[in-house]
Amino acid sequence: MKLNNYFFPDYSKKSGLGHFYRCYKYSKLINKGKIYFLYKNKFKPNLTKILKKKGINPIKLNRNFFNLKKKNNSLDILTIDTYTKKNLKFIENGIFDKVILLSDKKPLIINPNVIIDHTFKRKKKFYFNEQKKKIDCYVGIDFFPFERIKKISSKRKIILINFGTTYDVDLINKSLRIIKKLNFNKEIIIISNHFDRKFIKKDYFNLKIQVIKSVSYLSDIYKKTFLSFGSCGISLYEKLLYRIPSICTPVAGNQMNNYQNFSKSKLIIKMNEVVKIDNQKVMKDLKSLKKRINNFIKTIDKKKIIEIKNLYEKKN
Repeated sequence: MKLNNYFFPDYSKKSGLGHFYRCYKYSKLINKGKIYFLYKNKFKPNLTKILKKKGINPIKLNRNFFNLKKKNNSLDILTIDTYTKKNLKFIENGIFDKVILLSDKKPLIINPNVIIDHTFKRKKKFYFNEQKKKIDCYVGIDFFPFERIKKISSKRKIILINFGTTYDVDLINKSLRIIKKLNFNKEIIIISNHFDRKFIKKDYFNLKIQVIKSVSYLSDIYKKTFLSFGSCGISLYEKLLYRIPSICTPVAGNQMNNYQNFSKSKLIIKMNEVVKIDNQKVMKDLKSLKKRINNFIKTIDKKKIIEIKNLYEKKN
């Protein structure tokens, strides 16, 4: 039986890159068959390069795709990561044996066969009504596709500022103000599509700042990162995996649950709180934060992700 996995991430200036990278991370679990990424808005060249390097084929959603027919002796699985029903009409062509929805909020845009929601601290009962409809639900952070890390540098010299694709000029300057306040003598890397050196205020000219528009692989930077400033999306999960203390603020409504629960569990420091407290207290909090992150990573049930891998490689 031929196995085909299709991923359809929401991808636009408004939705940013979060949906794309989440789909990409789940696609990396698959070791069998062919993988395709569907798109309406063409992926940027650097994203297409990432896909092709992994043997993933981008396919444009055009009239030809809508007219595809179900082939005999094939298992076709579709994963959707979007908040809008727009452009989902192709599901009706009946070629998919299983539809998986990557979700982090309700109401659902479709009734899939499977829901995967890796929101921190979320319980399965959140999807009580969906389970009554016989939808399989995989809920909680254990179902996030954490990657294996080979080596983390013992000499971490980078402070990373990265709020995703949101307009982040004010947040970046706020981060620089905190760094200046804490008197960190480290290299600062800012990753932003909106920020430019001209936005750096005079007060921060003595800081060692590098501004990058985009990177293909953040893992190389994460390995060397001492402290991070950012949002509460999927990048936060990766930073925790790399044992990076993070000073955070939510930049979208769907990040509020993570923001509140990671904060309650004392696994992040809220950006608004850092501004208010003295340096000595911040440094003490950062030190204890590292220990809590180490302990938290040990609690993740690595067997759970095998269940997700089986979803993509088996019919049932």
